[in-house]
Amino acid sequence: MVKDSLINVIVETEESNTKSILPSIAGKKMATVSLPVKLMKQNLKRFLDSMEDIITDVNRSGKTMKVDQIELNLAVNAEGGFELIGKASASIETSIKIVLVRSKK
Repeated sequence: MVKDSLINVIVETEESNTKSILPSIAGKKMATVSLPVKLMKQNLKRFLDSMEDIITDVNRSGKTMKVDQIELNLAVNAEGGFELIGKASASIETSIKIVLVRSKK
């Protein structure tokens, strides 16, 4: 992979003069931004590290049941950050599905 490679992400915008192959989705104005792959890798790692901190105690010893997998639906924002997609969102979203599985020790 080229170290300065970019990835295109379609995001919602407030700008009225934005050119895009997708002029609107569900009444929202859309634009394409090019984000550095290195930035996205750093942000995804930071997000997943934070999620690991949150779920570390989920499978405490002594419990009769355990969580086998956790599915997260993420969205990429215009700055290359990753965000959880909540149920309250009524707009059309495209997501990245990540399944976290406890590593075998």
